[in-house]
Amino acid sequence: MSVQVILPALSYYQLTIPGILVAFPQNAATPLPDSLADLPAFINFPGPTQNNLFVDGADRWLETRRYRMLLYLLGYGEGIEREGELVARPYFTSVPQKFASIPSLGNIPGVQRVFPEADSGLTVLRYANTPYWGIEFTLRVEYHQRRIYAKGE
Repeated sequence: MSVQVILPALSYYQLTIPGILVAFPQNAATPLPDSLADLPAFINFPGPTQNNLFVDGADRWLETRRYRMLLYLLGYGEGIEREGELVARPYFTSVPQKFASIPSLGNIPGVQRVFPEADSGLTVLRYANTPYWGIEFTLRVEYHQRRIYAKGE
């Protein structure tokens, strides 16, 4: 399964979460902006992967990749006291619930399971060297890969 297939799917479902204005699919047709004007906004990154070569027999293996979903909420230092926390509260529930409700990311071939694994709590995220209040969510996606053998194997 290609990261190029998963990242746009993440963005698609993130836009269905109430309150999210922008989710960048990160493909060649949609480059990331120089700054974040519309908030809340998601930006997704592929994280580390693990391969289990012995799960599915001789021609397939199970690959598990973690995706970092960065949710930028509010410019750091903007608004009133504790506004970043108040803006963040609904997303601690709505984001994990959204991804728990779509266990195969909309029936993408090969996707076995999707697990909302963790969040960072309210933290300061940087984008283009500018600080923002935000949350980093970690999503674990398990999918089957076809094993390609070398000639003669």
